[in-house]
Amino acid sequence: MRGQIKNRDYKARIADMSGLTYGKITPTDLDMFLDFGDTLFVFAEAKYHGSAVPYGQRLALERLCDACHQPPKRYAVSFLCGYQGEGDIDFAKMDVLELRWKGQWKAPKKPVTLGEAVDYLKKQYT
Repeated sequence: MRGQIKNRDYKARIADMSGLTYGKITPTDLDMFLDFGDTLFVFAEAKYHGSAVPYGQRLALERLCDACHQPPKRYAVSFLCGYQGEGDIDFAKMDVLELRWKGQWKAPKKPVTLGEAVDYLKKQYT
């Protein structure tokens, strides 16, 4: 089934990006990306509740989101999400802590999961 974990039996490997450091510029990773037909781009970063998002990673999400957000043809949103507990991280059920929309970081007006937020945006913008 699409979206399910594949290759669970493989040992976890750490990505070493130390050879790609350029002064103060270092690589960052992105936990999730969705592209709804070149119309809506959704980016998400997951952190354990209470963990800070490093400045450079937040800046990368801002710049990527803002560069892609070009209404009325193309919309983009970045989410910073939190999770708790052990085991697999269910991205759809993560809490949205902040979102970047139209060049601004905002806290959700009410508690919302990433799945609920994506479903809402998909209905509005695709």
